[in-house]
Amino acid sequence: MARFVVTVRPGSGWDPAKSSRDQAGWDHHAAFMDALVDERVIAFGGPAGEGDKFVLIADAPDQATLQARLALDPWAPADLLRTVAIEPWTMWLGEDERIDGARGRPLHLVAYRPGPRWDPTKSRRDQLGWDAHAAFMDALVVQRVIVLGGPLDERRALAVVQLDDPPAVRRHLSADPWYDDVLAIECIEPWTVWLARPSGG
Repeated sequence: MARFVVTVRPGSGWDPAKSSRDQAGWDHHAAFMDALVDERVIAFGGPAGEGDKFVLIADAPDQATLQARLALDPWAPADLLRTVAIEPWTMWLGEDERIDGARGRPLHLVAYRPGPRWDPTKSRRDQLGWDAHAAFMDALVVQRVIVLGGPLDERRALAVVQLDDPPAVRRHLSADPWYDDVLAIECIEPWTVWLARPSGG
């Protein structure tokens, strides 16, 4: 089973004057999403950023299987929501139970991209100063600042961070030996978890 980050955005059928729960067919959509949690397809999910997108953490045998399952959403025919990205996510840091334990506490999605000193000829672990960077990230896991994290591909990465607000997130992460050097922060977005698979279930 592989893990994926799914980005979903409102489509042409979305009414921007209404909240998510007031959109047409909400009850059927909500029941579908709850079923995906019960089926252990969706681990976590909810609105991110300024509320103009939703981010799901999902588990599936492969991307095609996951895409086909999400296409059965009752909101899909009316184009209320569109799946715009399904990206594999390799878990190197943290564990799912940490999101369960953070329910009600501020979570943020931190997207990383290569910085000015990233060497495209080398793997992530062969970049300059890898050991110091890895030790820094491991320490944030121990401190329960990083909840989940890992690479999306050979160059980009994503972390779920538990701190009060984006400035606090950036202050903590700015102590990383790779900060704005080997790695750069692409964006920091608040993430509210509406869907959560029970831990151990």
